[in-house]
Amino acid sequence: MVLDPAKVASPTARAGLGRVFWWLWAGWLLSSLATFVMPFLALYLSSRGLRPTEVGRVAACFGLGSLIAGPVAGALADALGRRRTLFVALLAEAVFASLLAFLEAPLPIAATVLAFGAAAVGSRPPLRAIVSDVVPRESLPRAFGWIYWAENLGTSASLLAGGALAAHGWAAPFLVDAATTLGFAGVILLRVPETRPVEEAPSGSPVGYGVVLRDRVVVTLLSLVFAVHFVYAQSLIALPLDMAGNGYGPAAFGATMLVSALLVVVLQPFSARALRDISLPRALALGAVLTGLGLGAFGWCVRQREYAGALILWTLGEIVFYPTASVAVSHLAPTAARGRYMAAYGLCLSFASVLAPLAGPAVLETLGRRVLWPACLAVALLAAGGFLAWGKGRGRTLTPPASP
Repeated sequence: MVLDPAKVASPTARAGLGRVFWWLWAGWLLSSLATFVMPFLALYLSSRGLRPTEVGRVAACFGLGSLIAGPVAGALADALGRRRTLFVALLAEAVFASLLAFLEAPLPIAATVLAFGAAAVGSRPPLRAIVSDVVPRESLPRAFGWIYWAENLGTSASLLAGGALAAHGWAAPFLVDAATTLGFAGVILLRVPETRPVEEAPSGSPVGYGVVLRDRVVVTLLSLVFAVHFVYAQSLIALPLDMAGNGYGPAAFGATMLVSALLVVVLQPFSARALRDISLPRALALGAVLTGLGLGAFGWCVRQREYAGALILWTLGEIVFYPTASVAVSHLAPTAARGRYMAAYGLCLSFASVLAPLAGPAVLETLGRRVLWPACLAVALLAAGGFLAWGKGRGRTLTPPASP
């Protein structure tokens, strides 16, 4: 398998993806229709009386849980099966979302956020591995585009409904989140078979992460993805706090974030035409630049419409960057190690999710918004240069390691 300049396709045609993929996609959409915990986590924690720095510490527990669960889930997906691992993770996610609906004290909330993060992120490696198992290689950009599109379509509805539900308390949105997650688990149980290629993963085969760590190309790629996601994550933690400082509450934050989700829903199906001649490294660099420009603009936003305008640039970067990153990792992953490669990708996002809530709110509280958001722009631009250097002379020819 060669990492060539794969075109960044969009999900416009359904042919060739297969029935298993579409059941998986339908379950993902169902679960995404009530994604309330993470978009509103900072505001939920603030409602419990936590200061911005404390909000950041508790929110970092989500990433801490994912640091544990992501690698474990990836290894289990390769060793025991994608379907079983995904089903258990979804059940656990529903349980911990339900618990958050009723907790008040900071310590139990922090412990539950950690467990919820472990379950939520633990579902990602087996899900991505299933997509890579059942979809032809040439159709992976389209498949991951559809997954990303479904997530944002569901998030659009979640942001609109979540702000309204949260105005009357946090129990209802978190319980609905749990219910749709259980629905997704039911789809996996009834309609998605095991997809792990048993013939390439015999009993006793290694399930460690040495195969990933020895792949210098993937390690470099994931280091740069980490940098971009580190600044991107400020939109979920520092941005709602920044908006609250300007007098905007949960409903305003939800409506503003809805602009981003709706843009993804509208633009993602047409993105291939603009990006079809762009290589993977250049597409990743473009996504990083657009993300950074949007985040940097937040430093000068005061009115809600100004936040929405900055979100347009940030969203264009998101549309380009995340599906491309998933495709790049999938192209490089040996078949028998797909769970571990996808877990490593998730792990770099998790590290960013741990560090970003610790850094962003602290900078916002001590140095102010005019330092935080330009710093995010600077990091994103450096990462963009790194992607171009990573791809120069290598992105067209590099081959992933043989299956372990």
